[in-house]
Amino acid sequence: MHSTIKRKLTNLRVSVPADYIDVFSAARSAPSRYDVESLDHRCFKDYSKLGYYRSIRPGTVAGDPHVTDAVALCYRPI
Repeated sequence: MHSTIKRKLTNLRVSVPADYIDVFSAARSAPSRYDVESLDHRCFKDYSKLGYYRSIRPGTVAGDPHVTDAVALCYRPI
């Protein structure tokens, strides 16, 4: 797949990223063209509303979040 797309892109001018959809689809003709799906902003999750904690152990009483409840960690040097 990557090889056929690369061959199709040689000596081809792509003006905008949307032009890649046609190039990728037309890279193979037999037995059938490649199926290309275009992604938009609805295909991605919004992580801006996640809660951030200053410590890996944010709670101090029963029922507070635990380290095992963590989904992602981000290190920010002080």
